[in-house]
Amino acid sequence: MSEIVVRDIQWGTKEYEDELALRNEILRVPLGLNLYKQDLSQENTYWHVGAFDGGRLVGTLLFIDRGEGVTQMRQVAVDESCRRQGVGRKMVAYGEELMKGKGFSTIVLDARKVALDFYLALGYQVTSEELILSGIPHFKMKKEL
Repeated sequence: MSEIVVRDIQWGTKEYEDELALRNEILRVPLGLNLYKQDLSQENTYWHVGAFDGGRLVGTLLFIDRGEGVTQMRQVAVDESCRRQGVGRKMVAYGEELMKGKGFSTIVLDARKVALDFYLALGYQVTSEELILSGIPHFKMKKEL
């Protein structure tokens, strides 16, 4: 793996299409779901972030404006071959700075139970009991920026 570059992804571009494919492969197919069957009509209003190894997209996440200074981080996905190498940490740090620069004061998210320790290590706090979303355990979390 070469130097990972994290930057914005523009909606409607080839990189955005690659993002959809990665999100589907990592987050939906293992659950028997298909991202392309979901309503993607609001995607152009979200902030999309990608991690690139050379020209290859290896990680992605997105943010949604939830109002009153709150943004929700969603669809965090890192290619299997690039996990545990700091890609997710680098994307989240970039995203936090991006959202802070856009005037947001709080990030909320629904963390899969298997990713709970990752978010705790980044300063996120659990704000709910365990809940089931898309058939798997999650926890609501938040972080003040």
